[in-house]
Amino acid sequence: MSFWFLMVILLFIAVQLINYGKTQEYPISYTRFMSELEADNLKEVEFVGDNVKGRFRQPVSITVRGDAVEVERFTLHLRDSGFDMLETIRKHSTEEHPIVITTKAEGVNWWTTLIYWAPILLLVLLWFFFIRQMQGGSNRAFTFGKSRAKLAGGDKPRVTFEDVAGADEAKVELNEIV
Repeated sequence: MSFWFLMVILLFIAVQLINYGKTQEYPISYTRFMSELEADNLKEVEFVGDNVKGRFRQPVSITVRGDAVEVERFTLHLRDSGFDMLETIRKHSTEEHPIVITTKAEGVNWWTTLIYWAPILLLVLLWFFFIRQMQGGSNRAFTFGKSRAKLAGGDKPRVTFEDVAGADEAKVELNEIV
């Protein structure tokens, strides 16, 4: 039980370390994005697949779950091709208000991959567990053809005529057996 508790704690620490130092990005609407672009408040824009990530020059106040939050970083999901958006941003980038534009290929989402493969791996692990349980403790998979026969009398002490030298009944019984 303590092993699994330790694994959960280590997983929690790993997730915290991965996310440490990252400024939170908030989703904004397309209309808000265009109004901030018109106001020359975009500093950086990065296109990743159908998503746009970026940073404002001055923090912007948006409503998140009913509370006003000052936001410096944002995300935006594009429904259409981002090529037209890219051209629009390039037109608004001037020397006095430059916008750093980058594009990135969409990377592999490891969580999606893990969720896809987790049931298959779980079934394989369960299968191996049940196979090991059926082995009867031999801890070897597929040893069902192996003979478990023991040599007769290998562990038992041997009784000789000299061991029963003074007992007449034992000599008679031993002679009957032999």
